[in-house]
Amino acid sequence: KHFFIDILGFHAKEFLKKEKALKEKISPLKEKLKIELPKFMEKWDNPIPQEIVEERLETMDVQFIDELVASFGERWGEFQEENHTIRIAASVPEKHLWSVYVHEALHAISGQTESIITNAGLDTAYNMRVGLSFGGGVDPTRSKFTRPDLHWLNEAVTESLAMEIVGGGYGAYKDERELLGMILNESGVSRDLFTKAYFENYKGDKKATHPTPALKALFGEINNALGAHFLVDLDICIRAGVRKGDSHFGDSVGKLVKIWKDMGRSFMLFISVKSQKIRSKGKISDI
Repeated sequence: KHFFIDILGFHAKEFLKKEKALKEKISPLKEKLKIELPKFMEKWDNPIPQEIVEERLETMDVQFIDELVASFGERWGEFQEENHTIRIAASVPEKHLWSVYVHEALHAISGQTESIITNAGLDTAYNMRVGLSFGGGVDPTRSKFTRPDLHWLNEAVTESLAMEIVGGGYGAYKDERELLGMILNESGVSRDLFTKAYFENYKGDKKATHPTPALKALFGEINNALGAHFLVDLDICIRAGVRKGDSHFGDSVGKLVKIWKDMGRSFMLFISVKSQKIRSKGKISDI
């Protein structure tokens, strides 16, 4: 008993040392991103005002997490939109810290659609959409959804943009990025439109024809090219293939990438039929 207590005590001390060393590296990385990001925002046709970028970077909190408490696997990080915090595993190799930091920071500055819920007289704000992901971090195996989640697509676009800034990086979300590439190649939709939709904030302008025109255009162009509701149907199939309790979509995405390669254009009909069967079984409903 005392042996295990001693081990945990030693581990806690080592974690605090590692956490202190990593925190000292964050300020220089933050300043580096402030210098690098405007170059890429200009390249991407300034999809989000610079003052919003600066505000979100300044208010973003960074925490390092002991992997005895939470495991991130090879991703090494996550963004919590509810408190505008990025969490990075303390076990992240130093050579990958910049890549992980940039990826999570992009989540923090990506476009958002906020909603207000009033309960017992108290207003609570939550993000209905962050980047291209809807639903705010819900368990992908839940049975009831009111909108597509598209978490896998959001991660694919985030990592692609992060790799562009970093100049490579370690390349997380390989399957998701490959699926994104297949969508781009098959649909002919420009990568620029994905980027604009990713950074697009909800516009509460009653005179506007649509609050998020880039997002609407993205869905419209993909559906026109690949079939009505293609992204929603694909999302249903991906989530239905995720093992219960698993928050990562990689295995499910990887299987569908292989099927698409084998089937070619027939994949679109396959996805449409499969998603209908999934809905009829009640595994994922209300989409």
